[in-house]
Amino acid sequence: MLIFLYMITPTVKTNLILKEMGLTRYELRPKPINNQEKTIHIYQKGNILTLLNVSFKDLVNEEKELFEAILNSVQKDNFDIVKIYSGRIKDLYDCLDKLTNIKAVISFGVKLKPSFKNIINSHDLNKILENPALKKPLWQEIKNLQA
Repeated sequence: MLIFLYMITPTVKTNLILKEMGLTRYELRPKPINNQEKTIHIYQKGNILTLLNVSFKDLVNEEKELFEAILNSVQKDNFDIVKIYSGRIKDLYDCLDKLTNIKAVISFGVKLKPSFKNIINSHDLNKILENPALKKPLWQEIKNLQA
């Protein structure tokens, strides 16, 4: 007669207890979203384009105010902010190629390198609000753009 004695290690014991409670210790990570399939929103004010990874209407009030302040600092004329595109990133380049008379592109949270002469890659608006030190490099890039 053979008797097998199993040594219950702390890991096995933890897993058994969690299993009895109906919990799993490990879960599969969700599949990463293909960057080319993410939705992007393009807004224009005068000759300035802005790229957002969320719709303007979904921004909280503080983010909207910061967004408008940034655009007003670049585009002095009294233009309204107009949404001109909402779609997948992979279709973005076709949209950008069709636009003319664009002075600059400010990208908030969308890290793109389109073949455009004046692009400013910035952090998300909420990250800028959380960390005000991120404003200084953005303002410096905007100042350099206007020079």
